Amino acid sequence: MPVIVDNVLEDAGGAGKAMDNHIDIIIARGGQKKRDNLAAGITSLTKLNTGQIKAQDFLDTKTREQDEWMVQANSVLGSIRNAAKSASKDPENKINLKTFKIGVDTPQSVKAMTSWLDYFSGVVVENHDVLLANGMTEEEIASVGTLYASLIAANAAQENAKKLRNAATERRDYAAKALQQTVSGIRDFAKNVFKNDKAALEEFKPIPKGRGRGKNKPPEPPAPQAG
Repeated sequence: MPVIVDNVLEDAGGAGKAMDNHIDIIIARGGQKKRDNLAAGITSLTKLNTGQIKAQDFLDTKTREQDEWMVQANSVLGSIRNAAKSASKDPENKINLKTFKIGVDTPQSVKAMTSWLDYFSGVVVENHDVLLANGMTEEEIASVGTLYASLIAANAAQENAKKLRNAATERRDYAAKALQQTVSGIRDFAKNVFKNDKAALEEFKPIPKGRGRGKNKPPEPPAPQAG
């Protein structure tokens, strides 16, 4: 189950606020390190979450670029096959429609599309004049080889972006789980320190998921204590 980072940060912020409300007794009972670890964990998760969001945005951009090349490839292949069907109606042309994969669905995957573009880059050379005589332009014919190279490059870029996103997500989730452990330890600590103070213990209760969003922003690290 994916970690909901906003909830983790908000819950940690609530724990930090509760500690700060009782900082004197927290320090007196040996809790300064726990407060420092909480602040460090919040800072780390916030930074890693920002990095993961940027990595996801980068992946989305590369995916859109890949999709745009797929759209262009579909358009050019459609033009080629329409030209072939047009040429086949002329008795002077000896067009084999199977060569143009007439009746076969256009590929939907990038891998299959690059295979088709590679194949058609040879077909358009062999049928150059016929295609020109049936509505295609020199630019469209030449674009088959360009699209092949561009789609391969776009796919490689998208796959690399996916790896970067996955790595950023793994680092973020690890930090989120570590922060959850820190908060859990603080609550156990509070049960000892405030076992006779129900009101104080109430402040350390977990924040229900989806409630009070934004009310407990991650606190600033506390000022260094003297001594």
